[in-house]
Amino acid sequence: MKKLFAVFAVLALIAGVSQAQTTITNDGQVITVYRLQDTRDSVATDGKVQDVSDYPSLSKPHGTIVRHYDFDEDGGAVGTISLEYASGVTDLEDNLVIVGGFIDVSEAITPATGCTHGLYVNTSDDLLTGATNALTSTGIKAITPDWTAGNAVKLTADREVTLEISGTAITAGAFTLYLDVYQSH
Repeated sequence: MKKLFAVFAVLALIAGVSQAQTTITNDGQVITVYRLQDTRDSVATDGKVQDVSDYPSLSKPHGTIVRHYDFDEDGGAVGTISLEYASGVTDLEDNLVIVGGFIDVSEAITPATGCTHGLYVNTSDDLLTGATNALTSTGIKAITPDWTAGNAVKLTADREVTLEISGTAITAGAFTLYLDVYQSH
């Protein structure tokens, strides 16, 4: 009977792709199947995507830090913009070692000329060297830490990821930064 119930649930999911949810009742058991898109959308609060980072600790030293920038939410004035996971929270702990990562540019940063942008945690450009064309096209972009010891970045205090903008202001764009990290002593 449980196998039959599971088959009905899968069929309901397939049949209910265009609906927000499908409910099945079988021998008094009720199951509601939601579309993946609705589940993903429900993790957003106040227009911001919730933090999905997997933070390291001394008992579990490896993790992934995820930060998102969106011009529509964060602005783009000349200066610095903190890519915090929550307002006012400095969450990258002292001695965190960033060994690698990448940037997924979902909307090209504009303007393509006159606007220089870089990313850092300790010092200017330690994650992404400031340039006018670094994030001006969509796709996966490399960052300075590239899984080699010589390019790893070790935090010297509690920090946050910072987007540095110079020249002219950003007028559009969005990206997600993924960092492969280890907690050290």
